Amino acid sequence: MGKACIGRLCLCVYIFIWILMGVVCWIAFLKSEDEEIKFGKWGLIVAIPILIPIIVALIIGIFYR
Repeated sequence: MGKACIGRLCLCVYIFIWILMGVVCWIAFLKSEDEEIKFGKWGLIVAIPILIPIIVALIIGIFYR
């Protein structure tokens, strides 16, 4: 494993940790407001077009830096 592979792996772990922290904070915020957390069809229709370009951009950034 070369330095480039280790660097990409560290970047992937770093991105995953930030995404995980964002999700946990969002859930904690909703729970503090006594909101019910539910995922419906419309939530997925809104979330998928937002998440796909972000994920693609992160993957491109990892491999073409």
